[in-house]
Amino acid sequence: IHCLELGGNLLVNVGPDGALVDSLLTGSKTTDSAGGYVLSCNGGLVKGCTLAENHSDDAQMIRLAYNSDVQRPGRLVGCVITNNSSFYSFCDFSGAVVVEDCLFEKNNTAYNNGNYPLISLPASAVLRRCRILRNKIQSTLIGCAGWDLTAPPRIENCLIADNVATESEPGYCCYNWSGS
Repeated sequence: IHCLELGGNLLVNVGPDGALVDSLLTGSKTTDSAGGYVLSCNGGLVKGCTLAENHSDDAQMIRLAYNSDVQRPGRLVGCVITNNSSFYSFCDFSGAVVVEDCLFEKNNTAYNNGNYPLISLPASAVLRRCRILRNKIQSTLIGCAGWDLTAPPRIENCLIADNVATESEPGYCCYNWSGS
């Protein structure tokens, strides 16, 4: 799937009964903060896909969400996400989502605020067996929003290395910005 200029609309939307498998999303550009994602997955499956050389001016690159209507998490499995740039959070995860066996490499976020990390990891979310390497961020690599002590997000068996925070502070790897 290739799109040179998206102009603010959603490029790919994977619903709760949908799947995007073994696909390449490249060369896309979004400009709309009201839903201008390159990829949105609400309870569906994205597996074995590559997202490369995409740019988001005023939105997140990837939105992965739990679909409460069908009680199903969005799943991102075995994907390669590389050489993309986003002004805000790169990956906006919402609810009990599952991200497994993915590579996040050489991506860039530009917004100078810890509230917009490369990966936004909410309560009950799982980040498992992923490699997060050589990304350039302004301040926070993984933001854990609203840690619920009864169902905290989990980072399991991941390799996180050689990432650069361009701001002198805070430069966190993981940061709970809810204050709870």
